[in-house]
This record gives sequence, structure tokens and C-alpha cells, in this order.
Amino acid sequence: IGHKISTSLTGFLLAFIVLTTPIFPHVIRAEYPLLIFLCLLALYSTIQRRFWLSGIFWGLAFLARGDAAILAGIAGLAILYRDRRIPWGLGWGFLLTLAPWFLYAFATFGNPLPATLTVKHAHRLLGAWPHITIGFWLWFHTTGFLFQIRFWLTCLITIVGFIIFLRQRNIWAVVLMAWGFFYTAA
Repeated sequence: IGHKISTSLTGFLLAFIVLTTPIFPHVIRAEYPLLIFLCLLALYSTIQRRFWLSGIFWGLAFLARGDAAILAGIAGLAILYRDRRIPWGLGWGFLLTLAPWFLYAFATFGNPLPATLTVKHAHRLLGAWPHITIGFWLWFHTTGFLFQIRFWLTCLITIVGFIIFLRQRNIWAVVLMAWGFFYTAA
């Protein structure tokens, strides 16, 4: 994808950021690899203007983990900026993927949304977990010096990459950088 949207420098910077992000090692054993795979497939098909296919991939990514909506939303805004029109096929593909699940979940559970977020919120309210911001800083201060260097190096390269891509008007590289930023902020 990096080569498709720009140069080998883009691919290197994006790969470096994904591999060195502080969150990645902690979630690699969950559904995160599937989420990344589906998001990258969706993004690649969006870049190729295969909107029906990308809508299906976005829907599958959203079903794997709801925070796929962050990248999907940013990519949708990029399409609107690039093409100056609404990609209806993307929306229809997304709905085609989600409708069966929503109907099944509503009929079976009475709610199409997963209960995991409610459970996690309840755990935090009961004091089982600190707020994620506090938890991150506790983790950050208890990790080794090399992890802290990796974190700051990732932040620095992300900022440099974001500036380079903005100057190049490379919309898809900016999308990937914005995804990392908004994912971390969310």
C-alpha cells in the first residue's frame, strides 16, 4: 500500500510506525491482526475505487472490531475530498455486510451492538481498571528505557511523516497517519 500511494519512503515510514507503536505488542494476540488485515484490504480496495468490495471489507473490519469505523470514516472523507462525490457503492457494500449480522443479533440478543463495551465500562467504574490514559502512563513509566525510546521515536517519525505527506498532498498517507493518531486518541 505504501508503494501504491507514494514511494518506498512512505512504505518504510508506515511500516515502522505500525511495528513500533506501543499498543501493537499488547493486542497482537487478540483480534487485532484480523482487524489490521481487513482494514488494509478495505483501504487498498478504496484506493483502487472498488467501492462495493471495499464496503464489504469495511463491514467485515467493523464486525471484527468496532473501532475500524475510525479508519473507515477517515478514508470516506478522503474519497469525498479526492473524487468530490459520494461513493454509494462503499455504503451499499458496508450495509450488505452488516445487515445480516444486525438482524441476527437483534433477533437473538435484542441489541445489534456488542455488550463488550458496556462490560469494559462497568469494570472501570467498579475500579477494576484505571482510565485508559492513566493505565497507559502507568505502563509507560514502568516499562524499560528502550520501550520509552521506541515510543518517542515513533512519535517523532509520525510527526515527520505527517508533515512530509501533507507537503506532498499525499492524501492516502495522511489517512494512514491520521488513523494512528485518532486510534490512539480514541
